[in-house]
Amino acid sequence: MIRKNQIIFIVILSLLFSVFIPLSINQKVTAASNFTNDPRDISWDAITTTTFSGVTNITTFVGPDNAHEIVLNSIKNAQDTFYLEVYTLSSQSLVDELILAKGRGVDVVVQLSDDRVNSYEDDYTERAAIQLDAAGIDVYWTSSSFTFTHAKFWIVDTQETYVYSGNWAPSSIPESPAARTNREMGLLFNDASIAAYYEGVFTDDGLISTPYSTIVNPGDLQSPETSGTYEHPFSPSTFVGYAEVTPIFSPDNSYDLLSSLIQSATTSIDLELQYMKFDCDVLDDVIDAALRGVSVRVLIPEPGVANENVTEVLINNGAQVKFFKGLGHNHNKYVSVDGETVQVSSINWSNNSFENNREAGAVVKSANVATYFKTVFDYDWANAETPVGFAAPVALVSPLVGGIATSSFNFQASFAINTYTSGQLFIDGSSVHTWTDPDGIEGFIVDTSTYSDGIHNVKVIGTPTVGDPIEVTSKINIINEADWKLLITEIRYDADDEPEGEFVELYNAFDFNIYLENWELTDSEGAYNMPEGAQIDADDILIFAYDKTIYLSEMTALGVTAPAADYNLGDIQLANTGDDVSLKDPADVTKDAVAWGSGSVSGVTTWSGAATGADETLQREPADEDTNNCNTDFIVDTPNPGVVYVYTSPTNTGFTSYAFVLPIIGIIGLALLILRRKR
Repeated sequence: MIRKNQIIFIVILSLLFSVFIPLSINQKVTAASNFTNDPRDISWDAITTTTFSGVTNITTFVGPDNAHEIVLNSIKNAQDTFYLEVYTLSSQSLVDELILAKGRGVDVVVQLSDDRVNSYEDDYTERAAIQLDAAGIDVYWTSSSFTFTHAKFWIVDTQETYVYSGNWAPSSIPESPAARTNREMGLLFNDASIAAYYEGVFTDDGLISTPYSTIVNPGDLQSPETSGTYEHPFSPSTFVGYAEVTPIFSPDNSYDLLSSLIQSATTSIDLELQYMKFDCDVLDDVIDAALRGVSVRVLIPEPGVANENVTEVLINNGAQVKFFKGLGHNHNKYVSVDGETVQVSSINWSNNSFENNREAGAVVKSANVATYFKTVFDYDWANAETPVGFAAPVALVSPLVGGIATSSFNFQASFAINTYTSGQLFIDGSSVHTWTDPDGIEGFIVDTSTYSDGIHNVKVIGTPTVGDPIEVTSKINIINEADWKLLITEIRYDADDEPEGEFVELYNAFDFNIYLENWELTDSEGAYNMPEGAQIDADDILIFAYDKTIYLSEMTALGVTAPAADYNLGDIQLANTGDDVSLKDPADVTKDAVAWGSGSVSGVTTWSGAATGADETLQREPADEDTNNCNTDFIVDTPNPGVVYVYTSPTNTGFTSYAFVLPIIGIIGLALLILRRKR
């Protein structure tokens, strides 16, 4: 038997003389179970970065939904050869199927990691090795020149290549698709050229591996995962079309390929990873992408110390981060860029994975493949948990986004995490103030009367001692007009279908727009928080309906022509016998409130008139006046969403969309009641 150090010596000699020996990176080795000793018969350049482009047959699959089906069938369908390189092997069903394949004449070769992180991984992997060896299967321990052989790939009949993020374990390949085990992703390439490439790598690794020898007192294999409550919504999908497939391996080309992929992003990056560490240089590429405006979403497990710190850095630099929930563990190593290129592999985001381990996977440019995995990612993202309690390095503290600045207002910014040489405050692109060596909360009084009322853009820039300036922007409102004129103007609390038919109407009687992000409608029990970008234009109306479809159908049934609702009501459910609705700004200041029946709001007189029926609503008239007495401010009438009436003088009726004018006599001389309609 040729010993490992002898093989390494042969490898060195072959490299010295390789200039004289023509070799093919796709050269087929016909009997991997008898790894050749002759360097001329192997492909020393198997891991050169190569892209296979053209019409390709690719199958996408995920765990736990369908991985066992795919993996089991890959063994059952093998006719000639089955070559597996994997970190751990602990699934009895898969071990049994490998033994059956050997029994029907398939050349089965298994390479297992020479070292593993935990003793229990040693126990069950060694037990699997004993069973395979007893069945006549060639088993090898991979070279200790790798810290770990963490790869998970296999080649069938020199035609099919599988790359996967999970080990051959019940947690990664459960027998039941309903088992709440690991989230994993995998790819199957049905292509002889691609298979020859991966087989070349498998053979190269085999040349420096060690044949199995007897193990004393191994442990047991893991118990199967045969049941669960996971809905397993995903099936395998096969796509035949143009694709670009680039094999990726650590330590050979993984950093270069992933770094280049991240740097190429122009619109989006999605990452679903087991973990991220500060020593992983690709993390810097992700941060750079977020800072240049690429939308970055990172999905990682509930953090340990390393993840928690990385999470804060990612959030502070503009990436979105969520913590994986719903399944047992996020064991994935998934990257997607610009919705068209994905990476599926065994590569965790640590320096060790990129530089010291044997890892394997593939980078695939294919819109179909990318769409399949994005659907899985979006599902996991929707079920994930948003982190709380992480401080932004630079932030506008007051006013908050959507907040109100008035009179001489103290604009406050926070400078945290780093040390800073300067901080700057801008309003509408003009520099207002510069702080020197800002630390913590810094403020500056701004005379807002020098600005027009309405929406303004505020920017804060912090320049750290080390690194690029950090910039945050916000939209805020400057309002110095004495009378408040953004008011609740109509409420339907008694609907045919309750609460689905309920709605609330707002009217902006100001002659300027108001930014409403972070504003809230609430009835004390429930609330609706207005989303990013929400605003109401001058002299316009917004409608909030519990169910937008039922709201419209009920208005139609009443013979009312109603506009579509702009937003919903969140979990607000209005009580017929008494309730209240308040409009609050981001500083939690109540700007308007309405109460009826048994409802009450401090400083507001509750409506004590007759309760409305299903064909009536409370309506503010006129819509631009508020006395804080609902008996004075409101009437009961047929629902009329999207239409309000305001008083004006006869000489001030220039609103071009009014349908008609009604004279009202006896209110401070002569006034006109003007109809305003939602635009």
